[in-house]
Amino acid sequence: MSPQRFDTADEDPGVPLSPNTGGINAGSASAPRTAGARGRAPKRPPFGSYMEAQLQREFKVACVVAGIEMQDGLDQAVRLWLAHQQEQHDGAASLLADEPTSERAS
Repeated sequence: MSPQRFDTADEDPGVPLSPNTGGINAGSASAPRTAGARGRAPKRPPFGSYMEAQLQREFKVACVVAGIEMQDGLDQAVRLWLAHQQEQHDGAASLLADEPTSERAS
């Protein structure tokens, strides 16, 4: 079996090569950054936590499909969770406010 032959620019001097002047982007460097309110990426302190592996995979896929970074998805999730907690707290507080004082004491 003879070795496979590949055509290269060295073998055909009529084909000019152009340099890559744009650099190489990989990983998060290739993804567009989400701009903050002032048009620049928001500065966030690091935050670490643990979750089930399957939940993390689902979250990662959902962020990729949505075209957002995981930190932005986590930010949205925490904000929604906090708003939900506040709504539940407000609802419970209003129920207590509607009860007569004598019923709360017992």
